[in-house]
Amino acid sequence: MNKRSTIVLLLPLLHLTGMTALAAPPLELGVQGGLSLATASSDGFDFPGSPGLSSRTGFALGAYATIRLTNMLYLQPEVQYVQRGAMLEGLAVTSPQRPEPEVADVTFMYDYLTFPILLKGQMELGALSPFLFLGPEVAFRISAETHVNYSVSDPHTFSTEDDISNIDYAFNFGAGVAYHITPVVSISMNGRYNLGLKDIRELMGPSWKSRGWQVLVAIGVVV
Repeated sequence: MNKRSTIVLLLPLLHLTGMTALAAPPLELGVQGGLSLATASSDGFDFPGSPGLSSRTGFALGAYATIRLTNMLYLQPEVQYVQRGAMLEGLAVTSPQRPEPEVADVTFMYDYLTFPILLKGQMELGALSPFLFLGPEVAFRISAETHVNYSVSDPHTFSTEDDISNIDYAFNFGAGVAYHITPVVSISMNGRYNLGLKDIRELMGPSWKSRGWQVLVAIGVVV
């Protein structure tokens, strides 16, 4: 077989390989991080005199992969370390050091490794790309502690891991906008709401379903 015949036979294979490469969906890999404002839906903190639950301010940090499904639809699996929980401010409690009640701020600190799977709709408007997203999440608890900051006595922190489930389920939805610095590099900002679906309390007591907002900044690269 001469060289010309070999080239002729290889042309269909090269054409097919080229088409396959062009048809492969773009994959964007990125990192993101930002603010987490976490609280909870609970039926145990609405008694007379209770200040009610307020937000615990923490952070979220993670990575993501964005896979194009169509021109406007994307699948985005993520992994994040997220600080969740809530606060009770101005609660009258007794401390291990004093029998008399004193005012204290109580922080419930529940930290998770979360795995959201988001369906994202995105429009291309020049260098800007606004987007909406929603999807489920499974979260694995890393730690669970309660910190009590007394007005008079020394602060006290104790573990509550026996009281909090190892796994939580939630639903996320939000919106954001991306700015394309180059054809392959972009920065973005998104805000999302996390709606806990499971009562994570395992012992007797008030129910607890996580709630919270996140504001994240991300940088991604198309590979």
